[in-house]
Amino acid sequence: MKYVFIFIVLFILLFSAIAVLMVTDTYVFKPSARASLQETSSESSFVVTSPSVASLQAKTKVRASIICLSTTGVGIPNIEVSIQGHELLTIEPVQPITDSRGKAIFDIMALSTVDSELPVFCGNTKIVPTVHILVR
Repeated sequence: MKYVFIFIVLFILLFSAIAVLMVTDTYVFKPSARASLQETSSESSFVVTSPSVASLQAKTKVRASIICLSTTGVGIPNIEVSIQGHELLTIEPVQPITDSRGKAIFDIMALSTVDSELPVFCGNTKIVPTVHILVR
Protein backbone atom coordinates (compact mmCIF):
# COMPACT_ATOMS: atom_id res chain seq x y z
CA MET A 1 0.00 0.00 0.00
CA LYS A 2 2.92 2.30 0.83
CA TYR A 3 4.48 1.71 -2.62
CA VAL A 4 1.20 2.47 -4.39
CA PHE A 5 0.94 5.78 -2.54
CA ILE A 6 4.55 6.71 -3.47
CA PHE A 7 3.87 5.70 -7.10
CA ILE A 8 0.75 7.93 -7.26
CA VAL A 9 2.63 10.90 -5.73
CA LEU A 10 5.51 10.48 -8.20
CA PHE A 11 3.02 10.13 -11.06
CA ILE A 12 1.27 13.40 -10.05
CA LEU A 13 4.61 15.22 -9.67
CA LEU A 14 5.74 14.04 -13.10
CA PHE A 15 2.60 15.25 -14.85
CA SER A 16 2.70 18.54 -12.91
CA ALA A 17 6.27 19.12 -14.10
CA ILE A 18 5.26 18.35 -17.70
CA ALA A 19 2.28 20.74 -17.44
CA VAL A 20 4.51 23.54 -16.10
CA LEU A 21 6.97 23.03 -18.96
CA MET A 22 4.17 23.15 -21.52
CA VAL A 23 2.76 26.39 -20.11
CA THR A 24 6.11 28.16 -19.84
CA ASP A 25 7.26 27.00 -23.29
CA THR A 26 4.52 28.76 -25.26
CA TYR A 27 5.50 31.22 -27.97
CA VAL A 28 3.60 34.34 -28.89
CA PHE A 29 3.46 35.25 -32.57
CA LYS A 30 3.56 38.99 -33.16
CA PRO A 31 2.91 39.84 -36.78
CA SER A 32 4.73 42.88 -38.05
CA ALA A 33 4.77 44.56 -41.39
CA ARG A 34 7.70 46.92 -41.54
CA ALA A 35 9.75 48.10 -44.43
CA SER A 36 13.05 49.87 -44.60
CA LEU A 37 14.28 52.74 -46.73
CA GLN A 38 16.05 50.35 -49.12
CA GLU A 39 12.72 48.76 -50.04
CA THR A 40 11.01 51.93 -51.32
CA SER A 41 9.15 51.18 -54.53
CA SER A 42 9.15 53.98 -57.08
CA GLU A 43 6.28 52.29 -58.96
CA SER A 44 4.03 51.46 -55.97
CA SER A 45 4.28 54.83 -54.22
CA PHE A 46 1.73 57.45 -55.25
CA VAL A 47 0.67 61.10 -55.02
CA VAL A 48 -2.79 62.59 -54.43
CA THR A 49 -3.45 66.33 -54.90
CA SER A 50 -6.53 68.29 -53.93
CA PRO A 51 -7.90 70.36 -55.55
CA SER A 52 -6.77 69.22 -58.97
CA VAL A 53 -7.05 72.79 -60.33
CA ALA A 54 -6.38 75.78 -58.07
CA SER A 55 -7.46 79.39 -58.42
CA LEU A 56 -4.77 82.07 -58.43
CA GLN A 57 -7.24 84.83 -57.48
CA ALA A 58 -8.61 82.85 -54.52
CA LYS A 59 -5.03 82.00 -53.45
CA THR A 60 -6.01 78.34 -53.19
CA LYS A 61 -3.52 76.00 -51.61
CA VAL A 62 -3.06 72.60 -53.21
CA ARG A 63 -2.60 69.81 -50.68
CA ALA A 64 -0.26 67.06 -51.90
CA SER A 65 -0.37 63.75 -50.03
CA ILE A 66 2.51 61.44 -50.88
CA ILE A 67 2.27 57.77 -49.91
CA CYS A 68 5.64 55.96 -49.84
CA LEU A 69 5.21 52.21 -50.21
CA SER A 70 7.54 49.23 -50.20
CA THR A 71 7.71 46.70 -53.02
CA THR A 72 5.11 44.65 -51.10
CA GLY A 73 2.71 47.60 -50.80
CA VAL A 74 3.37 48.39 -47.12
CA GLY A 75 3.65 52.04 -46.07
CA ILE A 76 7.19 53.02 -45.05
CA PRO A 77 7.28 55.07 -41.82
CA ASN A 78 9.80 57.71 -40.76
CA ILE A 79 11.42 58.64 -44.05
CA GLU A 80 11.88 62.16 -45.36
CA VAL A 81 9.84 63.11 -48.40
CA SER A 82 10.70 66.05 -50.65
CA ILE A 83 9.14 67.77 -53.65
CA GLN A 84 11.49 69.43 -56.11
CA GLY A 85 10.52 73.07 -56.31
CA HIS A 86 9.52 75.44 -59.08
CA GLU A 87 10.29 79.18 -59.16
CA LEU A 88 6.58 80.12 -59.32
CA LEU A 89 5.53 77.85 -56.44
CA THR A 90 5.79 77.99 -52.67
CA ILE A 91 6.01 74.50 -51.17
CA GLU A 92 5.20 74.30 -47.46
CA PRO A 93 5.99 70.99 -45.73
CA VAL A 94 3.10 70.17 -43.39
CA GLN A 95 4.35 66.68 -42.52
CA PRO A 96 7.60 66.00 -44.43
CA ILE A 97 8.41 62.78 -42.51
CA THR A 98 6.13 59.85 -43.28
CA ASP A 99 3.76 58.64 -40.57
CA SER A 100 3.18 55.00 -39.60
CA ARG A 101 1.29 54.41 -42.87
CA GLY A 102 3.91 56.02 -45.11
CA LYS A 103 2.05 59.30 -45.70
CA ALA A 104 3.63 62.76 -45.99
CA ILE A 105 1.77 66.04 -46.61
CA PHE A 106 2.71 69.29 -48.36
CA ASP A 107 0.78 72.48 -49.16
CA ILE A 108 1.63 74.19 -52.45
CA MET A 109 0.70 77.73 -53.45
CA ALA A 110 1.33 79.51 -56.74
CA LEU A 111 2.63 83.04 -57.25
CA SER A 112 1.45 83.08 -60.88
CA THR A 113 -0.48 80.89 -63.28
CA VAL A 114 1.38 77.64 -63.70
CA ASP A 115 0.98 74.14 -65.13
CA SER A 116 3.86 72.04 -63.87
CA GLU A 117 4.97 68.52 -62.96
CA LEU A 118 7.10 68.38 -59.80
CA PRO A 119 9.37 65.38 -59.07
CA VAL A 120 8.83 63.68 -55.69
CA PHE A 121 11.41 61.79 -53.60
CA CYS A 122 10.70 59.24 -50.86
CA GLY A 123 14.04 59.33 -49.11
CA ASN A 124 16.57 58.98 -51.94
CA THR A 125 14.14 57.24 -54.29
CA LYS A 126 12.49 59.31 -57.02
CA ILE A 127 8.95 57.97 -57.36
CA VAL A 128 7.30 57.57 -60.75
CA PRO A 129 4.20 59.70 -60.12
CA THR A 130 4.85 63.43 -59.92
CA VAL A 131 2.89 66.26 -58.33
CA HIS A 132 0.88 67.91 -61.11
CA ILE A 133 0.07 71.54 -60.26
CA LEU A 134 -2.38 73.53 -62.37
CA VAL A 135 -3.15 77.06 -61.18
CA ARG A 136 -5.29 79.41 -63.28
